[in-house]
Parts: sequence; C-alpha cells; structure tokens
Amino acid sequence: RRSSLKLRLNHLAESWGGKDNGFGLAACCEDKPLSEFPQTATTLHYEFYILGSNGASSHKVIHKEHLDTYSESSARIMEDLVNSFQVPTGKQMGLLTHIRLAQAFSNYTRRLQCVQARLQAISILVYSNAGNDISTRTCCTYGYR
Repeated sequence: RRSSLKLRLNHLAESWGGKDNGFGLAACCEDKPLSEFPQTATTLHYEFYILGSNGASSHKVIHKEHLDTYSESSARIMEDLVNSFQVPTGKQMGLLTHIRLAQAFSNYTRRLQCVQARLQAISILVYSNAGNDISTRTCCTYGYR
C-alpha cells in the first residue's frame, strides 16, 4: 500500500522536461502565453511496453497533440486511451498524470495547480525518505540541480 502511494507521488513529482527544454518550474509559474512555451506543452506523448501472452513485449506509443483543446474530461480521455491502447493497470496513473498536465498547461491557473501538486509530491517524497540520505538522488530524479 505504501509503495503504491510512493509510485503515484513519483508520477506527480517527475520532471516535465526541465529548464533546458523550456519547462523550468520558475518559467511554468509565470503568466506567459502558451506560445512562449515549447509546442509539446499541450501534447500527450506516453510510451510503454505490454507483455504479450507469448512472452514477447510490444512497444506502444500514445501521441495526441493539443490536448488542451479537447472538450472531453481527463477521465473520459483516459478511459478512451486505456481501452484503445490496452494500457496495463500499472501504467495508468502515469498516463493520467500526463493527460492532466497536457490538458491544463495552456490555462495559467490550472498550470499553477499542477506545479503545486508537483512540489507537494516532491516534498512528501523527500520528507518520507529524510533518514535515508537520498537527497542527491531525489534532486537529480526530479530535475533539480
């Protein structure tokens, strides 16, 4: 149960691409037009592998541009993609996190909510591992350095 929570927090805390790719946290907190961010800001790009019944793995790629223009809710988009691409249960939280970010990024208020969720997730992960001398690894994993 604890590992499931940590996995979900890791999805929320993961880097969005970093400062070098135009997604530094400080820049994401500025009320700038979407045109000043990389075109990929509202693109859902998610890759995963499915293990087939014969033991062979199959590489799957979900790529949807301009997700912020979709009228469907994140939940509806998620449901459609899970059914269309047969996304395994263990990959669904990561996919949902990417959907929510791509849909929210063009809206400044919603983008700030995503930044806040990311910072809170990082804070919880760092605090929960406080006795484990993992500060360097944590900072590198989540794009700080």
